[in-house]
Amino acid sequence: VLVAAAGVGAWREATAAGVPTVAIPRELDQFGVAARVAHFGTGIALVAGSWPAASQVAEAVAAVMEDAHFAIRVRTLGAQVDADGRNDPYAMMLAAPV
Repeated sequence: VLVAAAGVGAWREATAAGVPTVAIPRELDQFGVAARVAHFGTGIALVAGSWPAASQVAEAVAAVMEDAHFAIRVRTLGAQVDADGRNDPYAMMLAAPV
């Protein structure tokens, strides 16, 4: 599980590798990526005005690891992403607006 602020590059690489994400956006593109994590079902987005408590992050990680839905969705989307980097990392974000 990738636990990160989840910029587009980190999310793209995690998705291409079939790794679910717990997104904790703080600025810029991270909020859009967090929305897509939730939209595509590739992980959980913890969006708030302040940092989440460690217990919230641990619960999100446990949920992502225990629910097969996340693994299936991230593998499905990851299969559509070119792991060797030939695709524009922003193309995946723009493909399905949320």
